[in-house]
Amino acid sequence: MYNIGNKLFVITLGYDESHAIRSLMLHNKLSEGDLVLFVVPRGGTKNERTREALRTIENVVRYSTTGRDFYEVLELDVPEKENPLGSFYKSLSRLSRTIIEKIKEINASEIIFDISGGMRILTVIGLLSAYIVSSRVPKRPVRIEIETEDKVMHVSIPTRVFNVILSSREMLVLRILEERGPMSAKDLKEETKMSRTTLYYTLRDLMKENLVENVQRKYRITETGKAILYLNVELERAFF
Repeated sequence: MYNIGNKLFVITLGYDESHAIRSLMLHNKLSEGDLVLFVVPRGGTKNERTREALRTIENVVRYSTTGRDFYEVLELDVPEKENPLGSFYKSLSRLSRTIIEKIKEINASEIIFDISGGMRILTVIGLLSAYIVSSRVPKRPVRIEIETEDKVMHVSIPTRVFNVILSSREMLVLRILEERGPMSAKDLKEETKMSRTTLYYTLRDLMKENLVENVQRKYRITETGKAILYLNVELERAFF
């Protein structure tokens, strides 16, 4: 029986399981209702090296899952020479449909795509699927995670940062909070020269999108807010 608040992990997997284990460990122990969906090429479950990778992951992670089956494996067709685009879109559609079905099945409140391992074509399919899923379940956070090749950094990117377009007032508030740090509503009003009502609604909208938070009566920009601000600033420079 799954509960609301579960996480769905989608992990592209090849012969090396280390990135998958590190990714799962970064999110602490798996909760009772969490599910991991490993994505492998067609025939992958019959490949001894892939099976060994899955066994290793199972041995390392199972201690935190009270003995239950915490993962499933989805095999996808690798694009064929005769019809590369057709088979690519077919695999992309199948992965996206399966993920949406699993979200409903376990009542997932968060979806995490780790595309650090496996074939490059599968990582691209996983990346595109993250955007598709994000557009189909907009109220549930979707994150793309990838580990650098030297295994030093693990980058986590919320897909929503690519979909938010800031108004000039929102840009101004975020810029000031980024440059000056946490500020009271009174100080923000003085800095932005906005009316009290305009500032109230601007902060309300930013907090609704989790771009700004109120901590001890001071407003501060969140990490998501910083990411969206940087993207909007760069796009503004590019087009204007």
